[in-house]
Amino acid sequence: MRNSFKILTVAAVALAGVVAPATTAQANATGCTQLGSWKTDSVCIDVRGKGTYVNYASVYIHAQLGYPCNVRLYITFFDLKGAKYSQSVSATHDGCYGFKGHQQTYKANMREGRVCGAVSVNGVMKPGACVNIRK
Repeated sequence: MRNSFKILTVAAVALAGVVAPATTAQANATGCTQLGSWKTDSVCIDVRGKGTYVNYASVYIHAQLGYPCNVRLYITFFDLKGAKYSQSVSATHDGCYGFKGHQQTYKANMREGRVCGAVSVNGVMKPGACVNIRK
């Protein structure tokens, strides 16, 4: 691919910033991590853009078995120093769901760092997934 393409690296992490090994993706990136004790259930972040330009970001849960209840979804941007500078939070979705998502449009250049998607279930934050944003 051309050198002018910007690179996003993908890493599954907890919202608190525990970084797992990263793989590389071009322009768009998706990262997922297990949600709860069911291996089939996950929380994912999906970012569409190029380099530091973010068109939109989505966070979603896919729970084939666990059906988490009263979920709230978070999209949070952190700079390279780990400081939070932007956050989008969904309304609380009352009830129990196998799939739920939250999308936010940005159409803007964001800071280098990472964007994380996370979920709270019955008011308790769960580990999330992040993708790194790089020039």
